[in-house]
This record gives sequence, C-alpha cells and structure tokens, in this order.
Amino acid sequence: MFRVYIEDALANDLNDIPTIFGLSSQEGSPECFPVGSRGFWVAEEGNTIIGFVGLDLGASEEENIGEVRRMIVSPSHRRRGVGKELMDVVDKHAKANGIIALELTTSDFNVGALKMYKNNGWRLKRPRIYAGVLLHVLRKDL
Repeated sequence: MFRVYIEDALANDLNDIPTIFGLSSQEGSPECFPVGSRGFWVAEEGNTIIGFVGLDLGASEEENIGEVRRMIVSPSHRRRGVGKELMDVVDKHAKANGIIALELTTSDFNVGALKMYKNNGWRLKRPRIYAGVLLHVLRKDL
C-alpha cells in the first residue's frame, strides 16, 4: 500500500520538482529558488541531502490555503530539529505570500511526524483512506 504512494510520487511531482513546485534558476546555476507562493526546500549536511519539503497550492477548495507536500527527513537525522526547521521555512514563505493556512496529509505509519506536527500547532482536519491506508489530513492556521 505504501508502495502505491511512493510509485505515484515518483511518477508525478518528484519527477519534475522545478515545474511542479514553481521554481526558477539563474542560467548556469544548479540552484533553484521559489517564485511566487509555491516552493521546495532542501536541508543539507555537507553535500548530503538530509530532508526536503514542498509547498503547493490548489489542493483545497478554500482560497489562500497551501498544501505541504513530500516532507521527509532522513532516518539518521530525525529528532534533531531538521523537520521543524524545514516547516518553519515553509510557514515563513507561506505567510509572506498571503497564505492563511497550511494543510498536509500523512499516514498512520508516520508516528514521529504526527507527533512533530501536533507539537507545532497542527490539528486534525479529517481522516481519510487511500490505498487501504489510514491518512490524517492536518491543518495549521498561520
């Protein structure tokens, strides 16, 4: 069931991060940066990616609601504040771009992430089932 989720992610947004998350780059530079409300941020330690998170729009029927997508921190770097730092960057960017609330979906398997989100002001909006997995749709007002 989780495999279905991963295959969907790889076939869709993780296959073309700059286009999906509205990123731009300067000619000759490998670095991208957010343009507008959407964005994608990467946490690095040295030259190693240790986490990333995306911010998208349009998933909610409400106006000015951002969707946090693809939040992940390397297992070897969890419980070190990396996830909170990534989410703080998303919060700041969202507020600066007129987004009034954020939503995200995570699974029952993500016990550590659920705890982090709840400790940082996220609340359950509604549960849902996808591919036989219990998901939690969470919301945070900014």
